[in-house]
Amino acid sequence: AAPRRGLRPTTHTRGVVSGERGAAGQAAHSAGQRRPRAAAMIGDDEGRPAAEVAAEFAQLQREYRNMEQNRRAYTEESQNIIRRQQAAINKLRKEEEALKAELAMEARQASNKAGENGPSSKLALIQDQGDTFTQ
Repeated sequence: AAPRRGLRPTTHTRGVVSGERGAAGQAAHSAGQRRPRAAAMIGDDEGRPAAEVAAEFAQLQREYRNMEQNRRAYTEESQNIIRRQQAAINKLRKEEEALKAELAMEARQASNKAGENGPSSKLALIQDQGDTFTQ
């Protein structure tokens, strides 16, 4: 079978480099045998040697690990920022509730003071004046 263009070798968990296998490679694979990497002279479709392909693959693996570490670090930092912001929001909500309660208490006190000088106190004054005339 002719190799397809653009196919890259892959590494299985057993460390066997595979791609397009011939009959001998297929027989060794199905028998559970491993070929050493040095003996696997598989290049890519562009004719590059296996060592160059392996070096590029190793470089890509390092880059992938670095990207994964960066992603994990970014995720952790983002979660920390979200936790701090949520704590600040909760603190502000409690502060808002306390201020609303204080404002309501001040409004009741102002209403009570206005009530002392309001209609009930005027009514008491008029009743006192009326009592003065009737005596």
